[in-house]
Amino acid sequence: DIILSLSIVYYFNEKVLGYYVFSLLILSVPSNLLLNSITDAFQPRAAIAKHEGKHVKLLEKVYIRLVSLTFFPFIIIVLFGNTLFIVFFGANWIEAGIMAQIIAVRMFFSIVFSPTFTLVNIMEKQELDLYKRLFIIMATLVSIFIGGIYNDFYLALILLTTLFCI
Repeated sequence: DIILSLSIVYYFNEKVLGYYVFSLLILSVPSNLLLNSITDAFQPRAAIAKHEGKHVKLLEKVYIRLVSLTFFPFIIIVLFGNTLFIVFFGANWIEAGIMAQIIAVRMFFSIVFSPTFTLVNIMEKQELDLYKRLFIIMATLVSIFIGGIYNDFYLALILLTTLFCI
């Protein structure tokens, strides 16, 4: 996150960083509560399923459940985030609302696929976590760099979201 913050300030400005952090904070609070609950409930079940050879079926069930739980709230944010930010925080925060619309896509996929990363640890494939983290760093740098070249933070954010959803 420090790399992203420094890159945003370097290529854009502190105001853009402020809007980004605010929109991320607003979306992260409920998302983190949900993610922690998912991880706490999924981890013991995944460990048992691994030993029984049923971890793939468990993962499929959890994916379906997570999509059904999170799709509607996130689609509302994606479609109406800018309006919601104006209503709740005032007209000065419309840029943060637009950013939230883009970030919501990334958070949706992050929540839906969060059990996969829990399963990676249970399956003792920690090297995959390293590869994921390296990919995130590279995707962040490339996205912000391209957005910086075009002086368009929304382009950078869309690229970042797209790369995170791959």
